[in-house]
Amino acid sequence: MDDESIRQGETLRLSVTVEEAGAVSAELFAYNDTDDFGSDAEFEGLVAVLTTTIPEDQPTGDYEYYIRVFYDDGTSDVLPDSSNCDDGTCDLPIITVCELNQPGS
Repeated sequence: MDDESIRQGETLRLSVTVEEAGAVSAELFAYNDTDDFGSDAEFEGLVAVLTTTIPEDQPTGDYEYYIRVFYDDGTSDVLPDSSNCDDGTCDLPIITVCELNQPGS
C-alpha cells in the first residue's frame, strides 16, 4: 500500500483488490495522535473502492492508515499484510492531509 497525499475538502479514492471471491466489504481507518477519519465500501466482484471526502476542517498532518477486509465466512484481514514486516514491526502507510489553500485566503 502506498502513501497518499490529499488536500482538505478533496475526495480520496483507494481501491482494494482481493484474489478470491468471498470478500464482502472493506473499511479504511486513518488516525494520528489526536484525530481520525475513515470510510467503508462493499465489494463488487473482487474490487472495493473506498471513497472518503476529507472535511475542509480536518486537521492537516500525517495519518497512519490500514484497511480491514471482511469476508462472508466471518473472517477478516488487515492490510498491509503483516507477513511483509521486518523484525515483527510494521510501518503503516501514511495519508498526508494538506491545507486547502483556497484562492484569496
